[in-house]
Amino acid sequence: MTADWVYREVRAGRMPHIRLGRYVRFRRESIDAWLAARERGPAAVRARSR
Repeated sequence: MTADWVYREVRAGRMPHIRLGRYVRFRRESIDAWLAARERGPAAVRARSR
């Protein structure tokens, strides 16, 4: 993903982030959980059933 896409998602409130003043920070655990919740397809089903 490009940095522009990430910042658009942050501004739209669709990506977990923490705003510290003018800075935007991301917690690895939050991003991993966010990605896992959006996975689709057979691989995603197998990963969730473990």
